[in-house]
Amino acid sequence: MKTNQIIIFISGLLLCASCMVGPKYKQPDINTSTKFSETFATTIPSDTAHPYEWFKLFNDSSLVDLIKVALDSNYDVRIATKRIEESRALYGMAKADLYPAFTYGAGYLHYNPSNNGAVPIGKTYDNFSANVGMSWELDFWGKIRHSKKQAYYQVLASEDSRKAIQLSIVSDVATMYFNLVDLDNKIAITKRTVDSRQKMFDIINDRFNYGDVAEIDKLQSEQQLEDVKAIVYQLERQVKNTERALCVLLAQTPRPIVRGKEIVDQVVNPYIPEGLPSELLSQRPDIRMSEKQLQAQYEKIGIAVAMRYPSFQITGLFGFMSSDASEIVSTGSITNYISTSLMGPLFNFGKNKRRVESEKMKMEQLALQYQKNYIQALVEVENELTNTRTMKEEMAHRKLQVEAARKVLELSKARYTSGYTDFIEVLNSEQTLFTAEISYSTLMKDYLKSYVNLYKAFGGGW
Repeated sequence: MKTNQIIIFISGLLLCASCMVGPKYKQPDINTSTKFSETFATTIPSDTAHPYEWFKLFNDSSLVDLIKVALDSNYDVRIATKRIEESRALYGMAKADLYPAFTYGAGYLHYNPSNNGAVPIGKTYDNFSANVGMSWELDFWGKIRHSKKQAYYQVLASEDSRKAIQLSIVSDVATMYFNLVDLDNKIAITKRTVDSRQKMFDIINDRFNYGDVAEIDKLQSEQQLEDVKAIVYQLERQVKNTERALCVLLAQTPRPIVRGKEIVDQVVNPYIPEGLPSELLSQRPDIRMSEKQLQAQYEKIGIAVAMRYPSFQITGLFGFMSSDASEIVSTGSITNYISTSLMGPLFNFGKNKRRVESEKMKMEQLALQYQKNYIQALVEVENELTNTRTMKEEMAHRKLQVEAARKVLELSKARYTSGYTDFIEVLNSEQTLFTAEISYSTLMKDYLKSYVNLYKAFGGGW
């Protein structure tokens, strides 16, 4: 009869354990119906199935290979992977708390009481024991289930964190690579300028030696020549520093980075559909991670609320106990017990209530952060859409500027050689062409990087 009563009592507690206290998750209000105002259509569709595939649009195998190495070897990505494994282990621990915990034990006791003790009467005896114990906290208010769900959302958040790191690494590798090919191009421009100014200096120096020109022309020409020679070393220094920074992303010791196509051959024009809906931002890993952290915080509120209610505990033991080791597993040696207990807070000066309020305030902070991140993501996409559109248009004009500056320099040299103008005009024309070519190279780099930034802003393509 007693056994049946215990079973009925435990069954009733298990049925009641379906209760869960605490708030249910509600996504913060955000406007996902808006469409981007800065959009334009082109003709080449993009494949965003994988970062390798998306970056093939630049048609540079060296860039794709570097991205592959970075994703496989980068230390930050590998650390993030270990964090995921850690969070999964914590989730497994939280999940295990839903079930009974079993222990085992065995022991031997030899007791020989003292004859001179306060109660000297006694006898020597041996005691052998072996048992299996069980303890189980019934999740009556959902505290353990909230802990499990919190750990689950943390797993998802850690996975999105790794994706965010991967996205950042891919973007950084592409950005540094385009910096390198831009520097290569600027070195080539500068060396061509050195050759041109060297030839001009040789002509002026010869004319000075024959007394045809003033010394100031020679000195001005030499000044311009030495200036661009120094710039070559500045650019080479930047190349080495950029290569070493890129090696850090690749988790490699410093080494030269193999380049593929030159910057002028890497113009890319992926298709961007008009009126992209802002729902696409939901694929951004940082937005997803922000929401998962918010969901986990809701579960922490549930835990805090559940701590204000009593907890129910079931403990039991089954085993054998005998003074004779040979009879340890006999029927007469069986021992067992089962017990239930209820324990809850009575009065702690509002500590549990304040705990709930604290977790709610953290939840509101995360909700505001989620809304802020979403708005910031919209702004980033709009900015990069503007950049890709305007830079493409600007490049056409900058190219014409370079061509015009090159013709002006040729005419200035001819006019100076013929004696129709002074050397200042040649110097100004040379400087104008050099500045225009350097600016055009920088613009080409920024144009390529704007697509990389747009790729990142959309969370890995569109």
